[in-house]
Amino acid sequence: MEIATESKSGSRDSDAEVAGCEKRMKETDYDWDGRLKLEIEWNPMKLQIQTVQADMDRLMTSGKGEDEGGIVQSEAKTLLEENGRIVQMLQGSLSPLLEKINQRFVDHEELDGKDASKMDSAMGSGHASKVDSAVGNSKEGHATKVDLAMRNSKEGLEGDKSGKRKVSKKEEKLQKQLEQYEEYRRKMAEEELHRDPEELTDPYACQARLFEKRWNELYLNHYGRLEDNTSIPCKRYTVNPAPCGGQKCDTLQVFSVKVAELTGGLQWPLDVFGMVALRDMLDHNRNIIFKRGRDNCQTLTDENPYLVLSGPVRGVVYTAPVIFEVRLSVRGITESDDKELSLLAARLVNLSYNPLESLLIKKSYTSRLSTLDFEHGNIVYSVEATISVKVISGPPDGFYGEFAAATDSLKCEILLHSSGFEERHLAGDEIKLSRSVVSVESFGKLIVSVRASDGSVTLTGTKKFRPLEKGITTGRLRIAKLCQLEFTVAWSLFSYSGT
Repeated sequence: MEIATESKSGSRDSDAEVAGCEKRMKETDYDWDGRLKLEIEWNPMKLQIQTVQADMDRLMTSGKGEDEGGIVQSEAKTLLEENGRIVQMLQGSLSPLLEKINQRFVDHEELDGKDASKMDSAMGSGHASKVDSAVGNSKEGHATKVDLAMRNSKEGLEGDKSGKRKVSKKEEKLQKQLEQYEEYRRKMAEEELHRDPEELTDPYACQARLFEKRWNELYLNHYGRLEDNTSIPCKRYTVNPAPCGGQKCDTLQVFSVKVAELTGGLQWPLDVFGMVALRDMLDHNRNIIFKRGRDNCQTLTDENPYLVLSGPVRGVVYTAPVIFEVRLSVRGITESDDKELSLLAARLVNLSYNPLESLLIKKSYTSRLSTLDFEHGNIVYSVEATISVKVISGPPDGFYGEFAAATDSLKCEILLHSSGFEERHLAGDEIKLSRSVVSVESFGKLIVSVRASDGSVTLTGTKKFRPLEKGITTGRLRIAKLCQLEFTVAWSLFSYSGT
């Protein structure tokens, strides 16, 4: 009974091995030339044949040595019948296997000697039926894989062609860029040959001359001559409302212009004349802040190198870049001895990134025979204030006075007027201020300060005003027993354009 169990188990194992062989019969992918690789596993089949042969030998030996009621012989007979059936099946499938293999590989290379010997061994050892079964069962799958592989190969070739086209287009693009770069290099070389030497030695002066040239070419018909001053007055919307509503906007506030350094053998003191102006986007014309003729020079010294400013005549709108224009000269003994002190047409750009915070800005410009220090402020969300001062009462022989204005955000003073010790102010006088227009944050305050002296004592006082969009504000300031002053402030919004 023990032998019978082994026989039945061996038969089941044989069938399972055949099914396993069919599953292990597999194909790999195509090579680049499209040939199909077929891989067959041989070792498990050989082991199965050896196992069957060993079982048969053992049964035959057992049958000769003992006979327990014919049981052993019966089991041996059953096993022999099963093995005989397997052998017949293998032999019957040998011829179809050869035909399928020949048909399968008719367009491919012949099997090498090693593979042929393995195939012969497999067929001689009983592998033929299992190989045939695996090939037969997977024939349809193989055909599908062959078609898929051929399609992939074709698509791969088309992809290669497309890739080549893409590479070709990329090369054409690079070639075009190279040609453009070479053209740019050629133009730059030509410009270098014709470049003005002053562009390197004095770029600000070169920029100023170029600005004048472009003005005459581009802006002459729209904004008038280069020398034209702005025609837009201050207090534009103090009484009458703005046609388009007016605006509160960023403005440029000038605090000081200082001649900081001298070159070219110049020595202090200097008799300076010329013009300093600002151009904004409203009309692009000059908004003068300093102007003196050759017969009315300002004498600058090492101790006091600041220009006495006289403007602007209206608020400078800073919603777009502003041009800082300078044309200053030093007076000589004769006009032929005059020297150009500074020549500028610099572009000022609004650097404020916080709409509620004003900025104090300092810049230096070196041109011709000097370096100018320009201190200005960017006053945010501002309105225009025009200030006037009248003396209500004071000493009989008058007093000396210095007047300044500031905003509560920057605290940097704008010198409105300084009489020095040459001009005395009497009761009833309206003081003619050198500068009267100030920009003030609409949410801040205007602070006017006074320093008055009768020659023996100096006193100070301040007056604050809250900004308005339009209208007039007045306020009086008493400076101890020395004098009483009345301030008038005219408020206005800014226009959107020069019209």
